[in-house]
Amino acid sequence: MNAALQAGDVVRLRSGGPAMVVESLLGDGAATCVWMTYNLQRYNAVFALHTLVLSEADTERFEREGTDQ
Repeated sequence: MNAALQAGDVVRLRSGGPAMVVESLLGDGAATCVWMTYNLQRYNAVFALHTLVLSEADTERFEREGTDQ
């Protein structure tokens, strides 16, 4: 399902953690993600695509749209 990731998707690390937004996809199988903490600090980092999964909200969107990638 990671091949279907696009900018704006809400993801989490497979190992857990906060919900993050995919800011951009990089050509080397990675994505830049951003997230905010409870005190509104903004963070960003680059993650390998295989470490990311869509959040429940975006998974439901894919199911509604009939996308099975």
